[in-house]
Amino acid sequence: MKILLVEDNERVSQFVIKGLQEAGHTTDHAANGRDGMFLAASEPYDVIVMDRMLPGEIDGLAIIEVLRKAGKRTPILILIYSIGQTVTAIIHGDLKHRLPTNLSDDELNTLARTINGLLEQIEQLVHGVRNVSNSIAHDLRTPLAELRSRLEELALMRPAPDAAFAEIDGAVADVDRVIRIFDALLRLAEIDAGMRRSGFVSLDLADLAATAVEFYAPAAEIKNIRLTLHAPAPLEVSGDPILIAQALSNLIDNALKYAPEHGLIDVTIRRRAGGLAEIAVSDNGPGIRDSDKAKVVERFYRGDASRGTPGVGLGLSLAQAVAKLHGSNLEFADNSPGLRVVLAVPCIESEAAGALALLGDAAALQATADVRVAPGAS
Repeated sequence: MKILLVEDNERVSQFVIKGLQEAGHTTDHAANGRDGMFLAASEPYDVIVMDRMLPGEIDGLAIIEVLRKAGKRTPILILIYSIGQTVTAIIHGDLKHRLPTNLSDDELNTLARTINGLLEQIEQLVHGVRNVSNSIAHDLRTPLAELRSRLEELALMRPAPDAAFAEIDGAVADVDRVIRIFDALLRLAEIDAGMRRSGFVSLDLADLAATAVEFYAPAAEIKNIRLTLHAPAPLEVSGDPILIAQALSNLIDNALKYAPEHGLIDVTIRRRAGGLAEIAVSDNGPGIRDSDKAKVVERFYRGDASRGTPGVGLGLSLAQAVAKLHGSNLEFADNSPGLRVVLAVPCIESEAAGALALLGDAAALQATADVRVAPGAS
């Protein structure tokens, strides 16, 4: 048989040609699509073997299309060894491999690009799982080690009742810390899986924010922090009230950790363009460096400013997950000094009502007609 091989990989070409010649076949070889098309059109071959991916503007599928239009019915075998190598590498855990593609828009090339996009997402998810697993192991080790140390000391020292009860209280606090970690992770898993979308209802964002500010007022008073709420009017939005309250609580709690004594924390509710309402929490603390703003929403991430402060690095991660569930992302901006974090959720009012309300909100904010201050703060 007279066989044409169109293949640009030299090692593969040598291997295939050697095998065909040992089997008694006559073999011609072209190393690119242009030469392959010329030989296929000018010489009679019993079989054509070619790679789909070829250098230059002409690939294997283009050659097939030209030959079929010219009326040639020579059997053509497509080499897919590169796809097989990629799939084998991925099966063995090397997620960096991708299927070969070129600039054409044929079906196989489009499919390869789609699969490569899926592989990119899978690689990111796997790396994320690995990082989270490592972080969970690290963050659980500390409270569990402290718990074991407390219990071991109680067993060995047999202290007086007062000291024993103090150690028991500390052990309970260690267990509570572990439970909080798992509760946060379970909540994140529910949000990531979309299980909380069924909890979307109509709610007044201003009223929800007022409840959160009132809850944190005593903590702000202890640090002599002025905690204020700017909520010009009731603002109806669509969302999960429990998750939005959790996200807002996390943002206020985060601001309380880093705002200085006699500092300022402002919670603002307002409409903005695009049919959205936003919750903005601003403080005059140290803020976040630009290089860290993309990292702070990663699970278990703790920046330099977080060293020595309570928490495990899940607060902003949860708030970001809530934002994504509601179709947005957390927005971070400098407050000069401090940090301003914005969470947007969809409004449920008509565009006309929203435009009128925007004008009313602007006037009300300018006049600061409804400013609520944490009791006792000054």
